[in-house]
Amino acid sequence: MTNIIQINLLSPGFTTPNGSAFLFPLIFFNNELKHSGIRINFFSKFSSAIYGADIIAVDSKFHKFMWEEQKQDIFQQFVDLKKNCDSLIYFDTTDSTGSLQTEILNYVDSYCKGQLLKNRKSYLKSFYGDRLYTDYIHKKFGVNDKKIQRSIPVKNREHLKKLKISWNSGLADYSKFGPFWMKIYDYIPLNFFLGFKKLRPLKKNINIHSRFGINYSKDTVAWQRKKITNLLINLDKKKLSRLQYFSELLRSKIVISPFGWGEITLKDFEAFLCNNLLFKPSMDHLDTWPNFFVNNKTYCSFSWDLSDFIKKLKDIEKNFPDYLDIVNYGNQNYLKYASKNGAEKFVNHFSNILT
Repeated sequence: MTNIIQINLLSPGFTTPNGSAFLFPLIFFNNELKHSGIRINFFSKFSSAIYGADIIAVDSKFHKFMWEEQKQDIFQQFVDLKKNCDSLIYFDTTDSTGSLQTEILNYVDSYCKGQLLKNRKSYLKSFYGDRLYTDYIHKKFGVNDKKIQRSIPVKNREHLKKLKISWNSGLADYSKFGPFWMKIYDYIPLNFFLGFKKLRPLKKNINIHSRFGINYSKDTVAWQRKKITNLLINLDKKKLSRLQYFSELLRSKIVISPFGWGEITLKDFEAFLCNNLLFKPSMDHLDTWPNFFVNNKTYCSFSWDLSDFIKKLKDIEKNFPDYLDIVNYGNQNYLKYASKNGAEKFVNHFSNILT
């Protein structure tokens, strides 16, 4: 008989895109998780009712707006949680690989994040702008942020062993109406509203899709996007409605997806779903699960400093039929996980996190 693992999860619910993507597979694959002996209870408020489970898990979004004024209260909550379970797991659902909430490492047994630096020892250092790539832009091009922030390094090397890969934001509904259905679920929690959708492909008659925001409070984050916008000055950049946006994606061959607050963006998954050639900065520095980012197999990369951007883009545009294997494999690989068929893979991965 399968041993039952009881997990009590503290989360505010489907309140943000990352938070929704974190919760989505836990709910969508809930029956498969139960069948494997994993029982999850969801809590949106902190109380003693959460105590007593084998594992208590905390979604970082739960304390998102409390850190500035209630830091000591948060730490006390973690002390109380730790006393009342066998294992305490923290799920950091922030965007990038860069900054960790290092103080939490003192209180938890495992610290899970959807994407981590391959070289875990890098977390012993501090990054300008909280991210490896903003640190790179700052050092190489002298770009400064108006408000200087540096990531807080991990002080205890032993704490690096607590770092684990959870799952990235790809396991959610990124179809035309996906965000709408996930918001509805937050108010009416019926599983009917959650599901992975397939899209009917349209004729590809647009070469390059390059619509993305460029206004960020950090100039080191905005640098790449602004530079690409200047390099592609003749492309239309105006914002579209979601229906127009998806109509264009479905008819586009190449989708350019620069880094934003994180390396992984929701546009990446929309591109996989719409059978686009995803063209984005190199992801070789990070670990993530599922691994949707294999250079020249699921996407094509360019250098962080954009030194090869135009040359590579012109080659893809000119010889697009040669890149169709990458387009098709990127789509097929994505749907292996972002579908009901991904249940076994997710359950196995989640079980590994717990052990």
